[in-house]
Parts: sequence; structure tokens; C-alpha cells
Amino acid sequence: MNKVPALSAAAGALLWGTLGPAASALAGDELLGAGSGRLLVGALTLFLLAGGTRALTGWCRLDLRPALTGGLALAGFQVCYFEAVARAGVATSTAVSIGLAPLVAGLISAVRARALPGAGLLVGMVLAIAGVLLVTFGDGSSVQMNPEGLAFSVVAAVLFALQSVAIEALTSRHAGPRAVGALFAVGALALLPIAAFTAPSSLLAVDRLLVVVYIGAIGGGLAYWLYARGVRRLGASAGVTISLLEPASAAVIAMVVLGESLTPFQLAGVVVVCAATVVIALLVPGTDSNVRDGQRPRVVDSRRTNSGRLRNDDERRAEVLIRRGS
Repeated sequence: MNKVPALSAAAGALLWGTLGPAASALAGDELLGAGSGRLLVGALTLFLLAGGTRALTGWCRLDLRPALTGGLALAGFQVCYFEAVARAGVATSTAVSIGLAPLVAGLISAVRARALPGAGLLVGMVLAIAGVLLVTFGDGSSVQMNPEGLAFSVVAAVLFALQSVAIEALTSRHAGPRAVGALFAVGALALLPIAAFTAPSSLLAVDRLLVVVYIGAIGGGLAYWLYARGVRRLGASAGVTISLLEPASAAVIAMVVLGESLTPFQLAGVVVVCAATVVIALLVPGTDSNVRDGQRPRVVDSRRTNSGRLRNDDERRAEVLIRRGS
């Protein structure tokens, strides 16, 4: 059973659920600039959680591809999701970009592992996706079939899955804050030129800056750190499935804090998504990991893996760099 990793990933998703209510204080033309600021504040938060300058040491060539892929996917997801919402509306964009992501992550993992997902994960996926659809459309929201909006939603789903796969790869060698901090740094640099030309001056107001700090430090850095702890043990597919708690938690927060009402279908959707998390915690087998938060990977001084396979040159060089950074 994986109660602690599942709870950690769920806690990250619940914090993501606070982003919508927090961002509701921003105007539409401020969202992209706020998204860039979120990545920058999140990167600084994770830099501190990872021990400051110690987070800059111990990297190797094996980390380059997942760091770049995950960071660009993190930045691209925000851009594509905002564009999807502008063209197809919140309901359709959420249902496609969030609901489709577990299937994409599962497909990527299946191709990499050359094996189908287990029964527990498949049941969790079905429950979570069904719950998100109930939460999203349970209030009678109509489906907007805007081709461009749907295309952006699909791309956003793929990018969200890719960033989770990158987190899974990096957390196999690095502690969570270091791994996710690298993604946030790359993503912030990627969005910085766009934000510089599109962000309005109104974002510099104190109330707007406080929103950016919150969505960056709490809804960004802390949330992704918790999510990464779950992905490291459960895998990207299970982590992405648990992340579907985000729209469910956002709906509950809107009801409690903002006074919005939820229909019985939406409340049922919240329950179903929570049930999916329980299924994954109880039925999905975890992966072994030597990496603990704040610690280096434990290195075995051997040229062979546990299976007896000879390590390649990249793996041996990675071990040397890890020893030097310890």
C-alpha cells in the first residue's frame, strides 16, 4: 500500500485547487504574466527548500533531457491551458486538459515499460476521469466544440503528462525540491520573454503581487514538492490520476469560500475522485527509491545494477558526479 505517497500527491493537488479562487482576483490579461511570476516564485521557493546553493551541485548529463523536457512542458501547459479556456471555456478545457492527462501519462508509461497498467491503476483512472466529468459538467455546463480550443486542451493534457514523467525521472536521482526546482527554473526562463511583452503594469499593484506570491510559493513550489513525493513512489500515471483532485477541490473551495452552490452531480463527482485516490493508495504498487527529501541518492560502488546488467558510461559518470556533490 502507498498511503503516504498518495496522500502527498493528493495534498499537492488540493493546493492546486486553491489556484482558481486565488487567480479570480486577476484580470484576464494578467493571467499569463502571473503564470510566469508563479514559476519564478516557485523556483525560488524550491531553491530554498532544497538547501540553497547545494541545489546547484550534483547534476549530470542524464538529468539534462528530463529537466528541459519537464520545464518546457510546465511552461507550455500554462500557455495552452489559458488559450484553451479563452477559446472553449473553462468547463470544456478542464474536462479535456485535466481529464485526458492520466490516459496520456498511462500510455507513455506503458510504452516505456512495455507493459499495460495494472488493474488498480486502471480502476483509479476510470473513477477519477468520471468524477472530473461530473464535477465539470454536473452543473449543466454545455460543451463548447471550438476546434482551436479543443486542440489547445489536448496539447495541454500531453504537456501535463510529460512534466509528470520528467518529475518521475528526476526524483529517481534527486530529492523532490531539487528535481521540481529545476523544472520551475527552466519554465520560468521560457516564459520570461513572453511575460515581458504581455504582462500589464497592473500586475505590479500590491494586491496583485500578493496573489502571484501565493500561487507561486504555495500553489506552485510547495504543491509541486508534495506532488513530486507521490510521483516518485507511485509513478507518473498514478500521480497524474490523483492530480484530478484539483478540479474537485476547487469546486469545494468555491462552495465554502466563495458561496457558490454545487449540484448533487458535482458533489457525487467529488466523492468519486476521492474514491479514485483511495483505490490508487490501496491497490497500486509503489516503486523502490533510495532518494529521501533533502538527501543524496545512495550510490552503490559497483559497475553492475541489481539485475546484474553492466552500467553504461553515463551511469558511471553520474555516480562520480553524485559523490563529488555530496
